[in-house]
Amino acid sequence: MSAVVETPTFSEVVIGQIRAEMARAKFTQGQLAARMGKQQQWLQRRLSGETKIDLDDLSALAGAFKMSPEALLERARRDSNSQPSDPKSDRSRLQLVHGSSAEPTLEIVPSPPRRLALVTHSG
Repeated sequence: MSAVVETPTFSEVVIGQIRAEMARAKFTQGQLAARMGKQQQWLQRRLSGETKIDLDDLSALAGAFKMSPEALLERARRDSNSQPSDPKSDRSRLQLVHGSSAEPTLEIVPSPPRRLALVTHSG
């Protein structure tokens, strides 16, 4: 009998990385939320997956750990032992782009196989 192994989504990998950063910093959910000016319930809903983490959330979370959103995403990708759920994602990279409206967007762009590059562009 073979076991079915589910590959975590990238959102789940990022949530795992946020939890790892919390452990490194010895933050409780309440402490991290307070650093961000949010209620603990706001953070709990995102860490449980009940509410998706958007780019503004990602930026605020990374800032609370005194790192850039790109660094947080890079650690999540590097520390993940799972295979990507999309076979094409092996040949992709995440790119945080700051558009003319000053709102960051996240793009996946082609990259050589098994290589991750996170790049920030200023608009």
